[in-house]
Amino acid sequence: MASVVQDLEVDSGRVRVAVQTFADSEQPRFELNTFASRSDVIDAVREIPYSRGTTNTAAALRYARETMFTAGNGDREGVPNIAVVLTDGGSNDKAQTMQEAYLTKQAGVHIITIGVGGWTDEYELIRLASYPYATNKIDVRRFSALLDVKDRIRNLVCNSE
Repeated sequence: MASVVQDLEVDSGRVRVAVQTFADSEQPRFELNTFASRSDVIDAVREIPYSRGTTNTAAALRYARETMFTAGNGDREGVPNIAVVLTDGGSNDKAQTMQEAYLTKQAGVHIITIGVGGWTDEYELIRLASYPYATNKIDVRRFSALLDVKDRIRNLVCNSE
């Protein structure tokens, strides 16, 4: 994540970054209006611990839609909202996750999914991702391979409409 943020225009104010992790529940780490400099975002990202537990993707999507992407937390009208869902497992409640993904996309949030390792649910990641799915769904074998696709992720984030 830090490598992707390195290339974003955070210092100019053009891009804002928020992060939450999710396992048994969503865990907000920082909101869109928490940091105004790229170096502060990178430092904060590097301090985030890996969350263990179930994969409550539904709670993560609901939190993003209802809390992260709000004016009070730094969302700006007229600026695209993009959620990157990075997961190493299938969700613990697929029906609820699909409902939350639908509501999140209906709210105007563009969703990019990244599946890591062999424990992800290919069909679920396709359904979570915004159209076109072939573009907005990325698979890697291990977390270290994210460096190999960081340019693709950055281009999706910076070029989403």
